[in-house]
Amino acid sequence: MNKLDAAAGRYVLYGGLTCPFTHRALLARALAGIDALVPVVLAHSIPGVAGWRFDRDGVAVDPFMGLPALADIYLHADPGYAGPYSVPLLWDLETHTVRSNNSREIALLLNAHEARIGPDLYPFPARARVDADIQGFDSRFVKQIIRAGSTPDQGEYDDAVAQVFQWLDGLDGRLMRQRFLGGDAPDFADLVVFTGLIRFDTCYHLGSRCHLRRITDYEALWPYVRDIYQWPGVPETVDLDAYRRSYFSTGPAARGGVIPIGPALDLEVPAGRAGMFA
Repeated sequence: MNKLDAAAGRYVLYGGLTCPFTHRALLARALAGIDALVPVVLAHSIPGVAGWRFDRDGVAVDPFMGLPALADIYLHADPGYAGPYSVPLLWDLETHTVRSNNSREIALLLNAHEARIGPDLYPFPARARVDADIQGFDSRFVKQIIRAGSTPDQGEYDDAVAQVFQWLDGLDGRLMRQRFLGGDAPDFADLVVFTGLIRFDTCYHLGSRCHLRRITDYEALWPYVRDIYQWPGVPETVDLDAYRRSYFSTGPAARGGVIPIGPALDLEVPAGRAGMFA
């Protein structure tokens, strides 16, 4: 994986605010402190039949390429490209090419930027543990959330929900003993896990029928979520209302166009975790 050119304004990050994979990249950018060097263009919160779009009332609002949809950017780079037109997308403005459309690669490229002022999200000694934490999140949380929300089979539903809360309970116990997954500073695994936890009470608790507990019910998980949220730049990556509108507009959670109200979450309450584990 080659490093990014450090020149300001060479790259732009395209994404969808409601996409958890975009969120991983946005968080890496925020913690690196390189917002001014790598600008962001966000599409509509809910993609339409034609995919992610940037236009408002027919007017293109992307200040860099002036194109109305993400698909147009892909096709600008390669007229023969047949999709998928996925987010996030790191675009090279100098060469008019896709630098990457892999969320993990983008996040680690941003983390490796020579102007980074935040913690190293992927320190070499911890990489095996970081990768294992992300794999566990994907298989024991994300996959099971999807199963719980979509299966018509009671036994499969019961198993999926049990796995979700076994993972959450284990994570809560672990975070009773340390501030972040790797110790004193957040790493890439913390950011990936945060994208799921921040959406849980708003979306998955009701929409995926995972009713047993909420994140706000957990002694360590709820302060942990607030701890990450309160890092500089992170609040700008979070939109609970947009998550709710998107999640309950499509797929198994759709309620005929009715969007649930709440819950009201106060993410500004001090987390109180700094210095607890010295």
